[in-house]
Amino acid sequence: AETEFNQAKFDQALKILGVKEADFQKMMVDEFKKVDKDGSGSIDKKELAPVIMKSMMDMGEKFKPEEKESAVDDVWKILDADKSGALDMKEFENAMKLAILAVEFAADESKIRPRTQFRQALIMTTLG
Repeated sequence: AETEFNQAKFDQALKILGVKEADFQKMMVDEFKKVDKDGSGSIDKKELAPVIMKSMMDMGEKFKPEEKESAVDDVWKILDADKSGALDMKEFENAMKLAILAVEFAADESKIRPRTQFRQALIMTTLG
C-alpha cells in the first residue's frame, strides 16, 4: 500500500518553495543516492534515521537521547509503506513529498505543539 498524499497541496507547496516538478524529481534522485550510503539501491532505517532526525529538529522538535529511536520508528512506520524494511525510490519520493507537505501543514497549523509538530504534520498529510 502506498502512502497517499494530496497532489494539489503538494503542487502548491512546490510553488511556494519556488521548485519546479522536474527539479524536484532530479533532487529526489540525487538525495536518494546520497542517503543510500551502501549503494544497495534501497534505503534502510539506519541510513534514513539522520535525515528523519534533522527534519524533526529543523521543525523545532527537541529530544532526550532515549526518545530519538522511538521518534525515528514512528516516522519510519509511515514511510516504509510496504513494510519491507527498506525504502525504494518510489517510497523515498513519497517520503520527501510528505515531508514538504508536513512543513506546509505545520506552518498553517498553530495549534500543533512544537514538540510533536513534524510527526503530527506527517500523520495529518497522510490522511488526506
